[in-house]
Amino acid sequence: MIQHGRAVFLAIAALAAAPLYAQNPYAIHVMKADGSGARKLVEVAGYTDQEAPRWSPDGKQILFDAAQPNTFGRDLFVVNADGTGLRKLGPGQRADWSPDGKQIAYDDGHDVFVQNLDGQGREQITTGRSPRFSPDGSQMAVVEERMLYVVDMVTGVRRALFEQPFSLLYAGVCWSPDGQNIAAVAHPVQGPRRQLLIVNAQGEKKGVRARVQTNGGMSSTPSYSPDGKRMMYSAAYLMIIVEVDAQERPRMLPGQSGRNFEPHWSPDGEWIVFTSNR
Repeated sequence: MIQHGRAVFLAIAALAAAPLYAQNPYAIHVMKADGSGARKLVEVAGYTDQEAPRWSPDGKQILFDAAQPNTFGRDLFVVNADGTGLRKLGPGQRADWSPDGKQIAYDDGHDVFVQNLDGQGREQITTGRSPRFSPDGSQMAVVEERMLYVVDMVTGVRRALFEQPFSLLYAGVCWSPDGQNIAAVAHPVQGPRRQLLIVNAQGEKKGVRARVQTNGGMSSTPSYSPDGKRMMYSAAYLMIIVEVDAQERPRMLPGQSGRNFEPHWSPDGEWIVFTSNR
């Protein structure tokens, strides 16, 4: 089990506590995977926080959601990877691409839907939040009632991956590229620390690991690198990289400012899209 060192904790806490960051709206940003070349990709006029960005399987587009002003609703948008071609898809949040890039899955806070990228063919799939297609598209992971489920896309049957619910299970889980495991951030019933868990896609009886635990501040939406060797997540609004199978300490991605979270690797592993108020 890997834990953050004290120096990392102090750096994270100091940056997260800086009051000036809270004054800027959240928008969608990109940077190279080495921390260089950071830039704002898109900020939708007339909307507030833009969040939950996801690269398309071909790396050409980015899906995200944005908060409607003065309401609790959110709308889905898609934009080209160079920031052009912004297009509204309709209401929804925490969306994901199908492996072939032709459909998206999203939730409305209670139910999960799938629709074509052109907005047609909308169909309710299951209940829950934060749907995530498996790499082969045959299954979907969803979070509901402090539990992680996997839904069979053909039969609709779903199974719980843990025997007991967590005190809190965060939306934004991530499949490993080989489809064998799912990463999630959870707060156990006993103990004060949030954990980044890697669970076998067949359930905890087949294996589960706590890769990172922190005293607080870890957000959801971990992201596997395309080769499956690394994982990125955010803690206290700083993006962190950890080797999945190595016993090395997590390290902060350089080049960060403001509050940064919800990182997602591009399919070629060269870029990171993320939410930030930098």
